Amino acid sequence: MSSYGAIGTSPLRDISKRPEKLLVDYLKANYDPTATTIPYNNIKWEQWGISQGDYAVYLQQTGHFNVSTEISGTFLQYDHYIEIHVFARSLHDDYDKSALKQLFLIDNWVRKLITQNPSGLSTEGINGMWVQDTREVPTEDATDDIRRFIITVYMQIEMVNNLNL
Repeated sequence: MSSYGAIGTSPLRDISKRPEKLLVDYLKANYDPTATTIPYNNIKWEQWGISQGDYAVYLQQTGHFNVSTEISGTFLQYDHYIEIHVFARSLHDDYDKSALKQLFLIDNWVRKLITQNPSGLSTEGINGMWVQDTREVPTEDATDDIRRFIITVYMQIEMVNNLNL
């Protein structure tokens, strides 16, 4: 019988929260309003779409993959892909006040945060994080004044068999 724990946790244990919850908590704790020009309180965190306000951020897991087999019954590696959906409302034609510019600034901030500290969640059992891509997608908004970017983040989790240590 094996008992796997996430590498980086001390003592070795399983991950305490879903990876997307760990990532949104990390983003909120490290939010930089000077990089995005948006005050923290103007963003509706963990909300799908914009029902109120001008900005919303929602994270969802898009896949959990076991990309390696057990190596001598000791290690397992899992790849997680998390999508960060960023919504912005814009009633301006001027690019400097537009949703596209705000989404661009948020994308740059997320990329910089993760690139500068890819092991920012290592104590939670996430060995590394990398931004895979960013894309703009249509929204269901009938007025067409809401834009949405999706930032895909790859997270690597390695588990070790505690009984084999």
